Amino acid sequence: MEQLHSRGPVAEFAREPVLELFRRAFDAFNRGDIPAFEATWADRVDAIINQVSPYVWTGDDALRQWLAASASHSTSAGVTSATITAGAPLELEIVGGSAFVVMPVVMAFVQSGVALRQRGTQVCVLNKTEQGWRFKSLAYGGEAPTEVI
Repeated sequence: MEQLHSRGPVAEFAREPVLELFRRAFDAFNRGDIPAFEATWADRVDAIINQVSPYVWTGDDALRQWLAASASHSTSAGVTSATITAGAPLELEIVGGSAFVVMPVVMAFVQSGVALRQRGTQVCVLNKTEQGWRFKSLAYGGEAPTEVI
């Protein structure tokens, strides 16, 4: 069984398909293409933990419930124009058909006419399927948003 562990560089041949999943997911999110974003996820999601109430989603409809809660929160909070940018992985481990990734991210958005930025970290578990790598679990936490000057 292939095992690659890294708190820095991982062999590019193994690392690139995993990072490509993040690029596709973030590109879809940034375009507002929810079907393309959903396509980067496994058919059954184990857990999503996020700073939007009720904070945790599990089960067969976890992804759609999380997306709906996030959209509702954004609407009620006056948030628009959200985009996500990823940094270099802080940790990337691949064992067979599973991957564990710790990824710094920056979310930029406008809230009530004010441009804000929030730095945070996503901790993700990915599974390799016949269609390629897919998100299986995600936890996100971040600092308080700051105004973009």
